[in-house]
Amino acid sequence: MTTIESRHLDIDEWEIAAVSVGDYLARVGQPEPAAPSVAALHDLHEAHVRTIPFENIDVLLDSHPGLGLREIQHKLVGRNRGGYCYEHALLFAAVLERLGFTVSRNMARVQPRRPGPYSHMMLLVWFDEGAYLADVGFGAGVPHPMPLRDGAEVDQYGIPHRLSHDGAFWYLQKWTSEGWESLHAFQPIPSRAVDYEVAHHYTSTHPNSPFVGKPVVMRPGRGATRKLLGDELVVEHASGEVERTPVPGHELGKRLRELDVELTERELSALRAKLEV
Repeated sequence: MTTIESRHLDIDEWEIAAVSVGDYLARVGQPEPAAPSVAALHDLHEAHVRTIPFENIDVLLDSHPGLGLREIQHKLVGRNRGGYCYEHALLFAAVLERLGFTVSRNMARVQPRRPGPYSHMMLLVWFDEGAYLADVGFGAGVPHPMPLRDGAEVDQYGIPHRLSHDGAFWYLQKWTSEGWESLHAFQPIPSRAVDYEVAHHYTSTHPNSPFVGKPVVMRPGRGATRKLLGDELVVEHASGEVERTPVPGHELGKRLRELDVELTERELSALRAKLEV
């Protein structure tokens, strides 16, 4: 399933006509590219990751609107909210296709050395010279697309990342003090919309999901990534230094706003009640 024919599934399945490309480009602060190109992909990818937060608040509040593209656009573009991988990737894929890019939607197994399901959505964007991994919904860790080439390294805001090919699988890896750590593994086999509905149900309801028990909000920056994980604000520097600051309940709204997540008073009250803070 690596030929150009295998990359195309029924485009109507994704309802890409529902997305407003103009509203999306205004949200991320980018002009419409003159034509699909690797440079345009880089600009759009970084702008998306820097602008639209990774966050799971609706999952915590049992109020997730689902994976319909209209609902995703209303939330991430209309309300200036964020979301998690399915929302980010489905929106980004639809915009890219409306702009003329060739995209396949894929799934990855996170922390592939441990047992676990295929639960992460990422994209491959295809050009005549090859494909690029577009992973706008992997937390805040991948602001730049990566060429699908064995051993290809890309600096992701101060932290080297690479793609490694081993047998049937590609591994996204990052450099740590202990060497290369595999973040997720995937095969270049397109998924269907129903696959994401099933995965979304698991990640939004299963007790083993990292998203059902505490806030997970991530915002990238050059040199440091800020994260709200439960009741802690964590700043991870590219140097390896990590700062942790407790977040009391009365500061929750302020800290979320600093991470570009603006909740209504009703949502904030419900979140405090959920967390019992």
